[in-house]
Amino acid sequence: MSALEKFRMNAKKALLAWTGNAITKKYGIQIKDFGKSWRDGLAFNAIVHTIRPDLIDFENVRNQTAKVNLEQAFSTAEDHLGIPRLLDPEDVDVEKPDEKSIMTYVAQFLKAYPEAGEDPALGRRSKDPATQEMNDYSDLMAWLKSEAEEVLQIVDQPVNDRQQEYMDYLAFKAELDRREAVYNKLAEKCLAKKALKITEPMWNELNEKWRDISRRTRMWLWKLDASLPGKLGKFGDWLNQGEEVLEQWPEDTQDKLEVAQEFAKLLQESKEYFKDSDSWKTFFYEVKKAGKYEGEFLIQPQMDSLATRLTALLNEYPRREKRLEFEEYKQRVLALRESAEAILDLWKGKLGQQKEVERMLADYLDFVDTQQLFNTYNTLSSELDKKAEVWRKSAGQ
Repeated sequence: MSALEKFRMNAKKALLAWTGNAITKKYGIQIKDFGKSWRDGLAFNAIVHTIRPDLIDFENVRNQTAKVNLEQAFSTAEDHLGIPRLLDPEDVDVEKPDEKSIMTYVAQFLKAYPEAGEDPALGRRSKDPATQEMNDYSDLMAWLKSEAEEVLQIVDQPVNDRQQEYMDYLAFKAELDRREAVYNKLAEKCLAKKALKITEPMWNELNEKWRDISRRTRMWLWKLDASLPGKLGKFGDWLNQGEEVLEQWPEDTQDKLEVAQEFAKLLQESKEYFKDSDSWKTFFYEVKKAGKYEGEFLIQPQMDSLATRLTALLNEYPRREKRLEFEEYKQRVLALRESAEAILDLWKGKLGQQKEVERMLADYLDFVDTQQLFNTYNTLSSELDKKAEVWRKSAGQ
């Protein structure tokens, strides 16, 4: 059995366990699979009721038809819990419901509300903080080096079954997100120098491995989006690259003018990259509305994810461009100020012979008059204030 097959089996078991923890004991509903166990709609309503009891009258649910139960659960989850509606009653109230579709739908609840079906055993932590810290560290490092490393080998392989692989990605991402809470807790302790057992080399190893696995998980999604048919695949590539563009930022250096130039370069690159964003948006929503492209039916969770990310991208890149303009002028003002302060320190030095005084006077006239120091500074400061105001408004401040 391959690492991916083992992961699929474990992911299915984990999702069944999460569902059991969420509803079996409280409602007496036995979930043995992702097929017939869900046909009457009781399990879907029970999950919603576990998360928000006020949304569902469970006594009524037990007396309703499967179709009514399913419609109630799907519409309530979408309207009140933010769970995209991936299923209709007709998809589930059949002799053999599609397991993949039901697993994909239920996995959304796990991702959004993991605490609803959390294993009670996870709350039983060691009374010794040092022991618990090492347990958390060892468990996370072991997972990163074994299961995560093995599963992510798929990133370098071609896509054969996009629906299955996208579901594999969602399951793996849900597990990565679950473990991120442990990583963040360890990061907070280590960066604050408050770790009890974890040494700096141990933390560096964990941090490097975590970043590598997170990056490769990101590349997996990029691969799946780019594998969509025809122009839609090009859109997926454009969207992922656009998200990368938003994360670019200059390195912090001592040369303020150099940093200012780097901000200007990033601004120009951003404007060039996003110049066709409106046409990409129009194209994508036309395809999403059709539900298929070039004769291929599209995976709804993937299309919903693309839509959400596209909205975020289109909202963020104009704000980032305004931020880049502000940062460029800020660095130019700082560069001019540093230059003026450095020269002023020279002028404040002890005067020497006449030639040195004359040279200093010439430098002064060149810097203050020829280069129009005060006019330049006032102009840059005024522009900086304007850019700051535009950026603050775009950021809702």
